[in-house]
Amino acid sequence: MTRLLTMLLMAAGITFSTCAYCQEEWKKKFPGADAVYTNVTCDVNIQKQNGKWVAVADHYEELVYLSDNSVQLMSRGRIYHSGFTELKKWDAYTRTGGSKKIKAANPTTASSRQDYIFYDDVKATSFDFAGASVNASRHLEYQLMHHDIRLLTPHYFQRYFPVANGELRITFPSDIKIKYLVKGNHADKVTFTETKKKDKTTYSFRINDLGSEISFPDAPDDSWYSTHLIYYVEQTRENNEWKTFLATPDDLYRHSYEFIRNINKETGSELKRLTDSITTGITGPMEKARRIYRWVQTHIKYVAFEDGMEGFIPRDANLVCSRRFGDCKDMTSILTAMLNHAGVPAYFTWIGTRALPYDYSEVPLPLSDNHMICAIRDGDNFIFLDGTDDGCIFGMPASHIQGKQAMVSISEKEYRIVRVPVVPSDKNKMIDSTFLELTDKGITGRVNITLTGYFASDLHSMLVTRNEKDHSDFFMRRFARASNKIRFTNWKWTISDDYNNATLTADLELPDYAKKYGDEWFVNLNLVKLYENDRVEVEKRKMPIEYEFQSRTILVTALRIPKGSKVTYLPQGETFKNDAWGFQMKYSQSGDYVYLHQEFETDKLMTLPHQFADVNKVLDHLTPHYKQTIAISKN
Repeated sequence: MTRLLTMLLMAAGITFSTCAYCQEEWKKKFPGADAVYTNVTCDVNIQKQNGKWVAVADHYEELVYLSDNSVQLMSRGRIYHSGFTELKKWDAYTRTGGSKKIKAANPTTASSRQDYIFYDDVKATSFDFAGASVNASRHLEYQLMHHDIRLLTPHYFQRYFPVANGELRITFPSDIKIKYLVKGNHADKVTFTETKKKDKTTYSFRINDLGSEISFPDAPDDSWYSTHLIYYVEQTRENNEWKTFLATPDDLYRHSYEFIRNINKETGSELKRLTDSITTGITGPMEKARRIYRWVQTHIKYVAFEDGMEGFIPRDANLVCSRRFGDCKDMTSILTAMLNHAGVPAYFTWIGTRALPYDYSEVPLPLSDNHMICAIRDGDNFIFLDGTDDGCIFGMPASHIQGKQAMVSISEKEYRIVRVPVVPSDKNKMIDSTFLELTDKGITGRVNITLTGYFASDLHSMLVTRNEKDHSDFFMRRFARASNKIRFTNWKWTISDDYNNATLTADLELPDYAKKYGDEWFVNLNLVKLYENDRVEVEKRKMPIEYEFQSRTILVTALRIPKGSKVTYLPQGETFKNDAWGFQMKYSQSGDYVYLHQEFETDKLMTLPHQFADVNKVLDHLTPHYKQTIAISKN
């Protein structure tokens, strides 16, 4: 057993490994768990090497397999590292139920590629836990060197499987002051102790018996709910004088500004010519901005490229112009250069997408932003231009930055932290109307759908990424209704030049949907049951529900009453609303038609766990209506 492992186990109060508990005891302690992390420990030592502050992090993990499923899922291990976070050493092995130690096999190191990143300097060292089996345990220890302590990453106590013992220890000298923040659903369960030895201080954060979180596809990123700790160097002492290191937004801005200080010193002739051709004859600054933004959206291809400092420094606008591709920083670079040349003041802007729950005012660290956009002024307000969103409507923020704080660089000494507005629901509307007629062969009819705001811009983005021959299949999936026997034909659509409005129409046939008994028809007008399967498992779910944007959805079904017939039963509608959400459902008859009008509004970007009971209460009222039918019989 290595010295590091021995120290870690002694510190955790474990004399040896897994079998302070046998398999049955772990199953009893964590019912239903496929595996348990018996120990997850990280020791961070902040120290000065060659005149520079670094952090050395020693990690240790031990997991016991409790089922064949966990063996299949967890028999391969990975360690992620990069130029900023260097992997110095590692060891991995399996301890069988009979205490035999089997070293990990088939180690490889390769780039950690993701579909949306063209190049990423993050590496993954992967290996197989040979001998993995039920009641065996896997062990992993490794050391990472953090070369830039401004880029320390949060420590996550929570894992995919329960954690029996988790601890983070941060040791630092007397010339350092550390700040920390505990976030997540179980932040109150993390205990803190402080110890001092000579000129060093150790902060210890510990949590025990932390259950796993069940994942849900409509949940936000796990940083919103998973228990984790953010820590950073607030001050350093040099020559007996304390200096701020990364304690406030001012410190963060000074740090970030260095990445753009020398960008776009000169606008090249090609970029000038291009900008002039786009804005010729236009005098209004907002119309100039609109046209330049549209050109970048349609002519500069988004390609993520992360390589060392290139993950922070935008490329020169002239280079982006000649290449016709770039990442978010590059698209911001060309936007700001073109706009400034056209006489529209434009500013580099850092922002975190909604995947991050942090504000600069709370967490003044580089980890609070993962994106860069361009900002321009419109009177006293800012308009935010995201070059990576090819369907974004000018004047509306991209949906993935709504509500977030943006750090707008005005000059070397001046910046603004501005809250990006959330677009209200009445700007994002879908009106979906279906017109039906009863025939001897079934139901025929047509649909007419109008979309505004994000509904329309999302449709544009979806269509431009698909071949035209695939459009009808996409529409069928997106706007399906009634039953899987429905057939759409003759799809037609238009999208406005600003992507803010869209319309779709199609003909439809719906066989075997209406039921006829003698001279009486029975028809369920609830063709689109949006929330039929949306009941929240209150006891199981502890994470929020996230929505792409606030919206208003109106569903109208109109059925023509056959000649010589009358409506003999029309269900009662209902309106119900509470603090979580609500609906309106109304049946009516006018002339030759009977109507069902449904209306739903999402007036928030996230529903929190304490609101789940209210969500279900609305569904208690709504879902019985999905079974209602109208009756039509001959006079």
